[in-house]
Amino acid sequence: MAVGQVIFPAGTINQHINKMSLEKQWGGKKNITDKDRLDHWLAELNDPARKAREQTSGIAARMQTGKKLSPSELEHLRLHAPELYSQARRIIEERAAYEKKLRNARSKEEVRAIHAGSIVTVASGALGPANETAASGGEDMGLARVSALSEAHRDFTGTRPYAVLPETRRESEKRANRIRPFVRRG
Repeated sequence: MAVGQVIFPAGTINQHINKMSLEKQWGGKKNITDKDRLDHWLAELNDPARKAREQTSGIAARMQTGKKLSPSELEHLRLHAPELYSQARRIIEERAAYEKKLRNARSKEEVRAIHAGSIVTVASGALGPANETAASGGEDMGLARVSALSEAHRDFTGTRPYAVLPETRRESEKRANRIRPFVRRG
């Protein structure tokens, strides 16, 4: 303790003066008690708008990781975040078209080519000029689109239909020729 410094129960004189000036700024408003702080915290916690924002950000995070959204999550986006909902619908449609291409592939080689081509198309669209990014869902959704396609690819490569595919297109054609009877052209 320095010489000439008087200690008050709450600290030094300077701290006491600062505290007094803050109380004066409050204009004599009631002292905030722990109960008041708790009531304020509970009011924030029960705020429906805050809950909706948190749920929306959680759903957006799921979209970024490429996970499929549940019907209730889509409904939440439709009600609380229409722009995000339209982006989610575009991603769902793009994923469905991609899954259809994968199911129609005749070899594992073709599956890999479809995957690479789709990822390049999405990545180039996300990094392209501003008018293209707005039409394709924006830069923010570029990662979500790539993640959704990668998740669909990962899901498909773990299925039996993928496992029984021949490795190359050539093997696929050989297999098709063995199965198809010889047809005469006349």
